[in-house]
Amino acid sequence: MYGNVELTNGIGFSPDGRIIYHADSAGPHIIVHDVAPDGTMHNRRAIAQMSGGTIPDGLAVDEAGYIWVAIYGGNCAARYTPEGKLDRKIEVPAKAVTSVCFGGTDRRDFYIVTADNTEDPERKGTIFRTQVDVPGLSAPLARV
Repeated sequence: MYGNVELTNGIGFSPDGRIIYHADSAGPHIIVHDVAPDGTMHNRRAIAQMSGGTIPDGLAVDEAGYIWVAIYGGNCAARYTPEGKLDRKIEVPAKAVTSVCFGGTDRRDFYIVTADNTEDPERKGTIFRTQVDVPGLSAPLARV
């Protein structure tokens, strides 16, 4: 659909489906496009630039349009405004934070997946669960 992406990861849409968010882990930033009614994308821009060895990995979007991102190397998942400003972080005892998603009947269960566990290294990867105040969007089905 578009080029110049070095290491693709999480993808999500705004609540109205008119914006697509995509983690470029090598960037390291979130790439944003406006989505036209015919499905074409335009107005590419980068938001939420990472630094200090942190990398955006998996992502999910909540009903308010905020972007939740697994921050590999950052010991956390972070919530960004649609414009890319940091809103909050949820810290976990792991450096390799790889994925996030919403679940539960009200989609307020927030899962953070890691590839390590600094609190108990024998656990290796861990799935953490917490509750958030804004429900996540249902993930759209992919058509191949």
